[in-house]
Amino acid sequence: MGAQVEFHNVLPPVSRHFARDEHDFAERLRRLSPAQLEYLAGAIGDGSENLGCMPPEDVEALLDVLREKVSGAAAEKVRAAYGSGGECG
Repeated sequence: MGAQVEFHNVLPPVSRHFARDEHDFAERLRRLSPAQLEYLAGAIGDGSENLGCMPPEDVEALLDVLREKVSGAAAEKVRAAYGSGGECG
């Protein structure tokens, strides 16, 4: 038995529907390996993962976890991608 809903992005559904708050969201992110977080950062950078539907506090949590587990440079690239827009939809 699998999920019956197809998500086009990974982070917004976790942020909006599964995590209780930004602290829970950050803890969920901390369970990922550095390689998995790098993959997500790359997907955000190339536009295949959209953060437009996420609350700003969850984006900040993501940036904090990227700084902790990957690098400040990765976090800044994600911040730039988020700042350049992205529609919720």
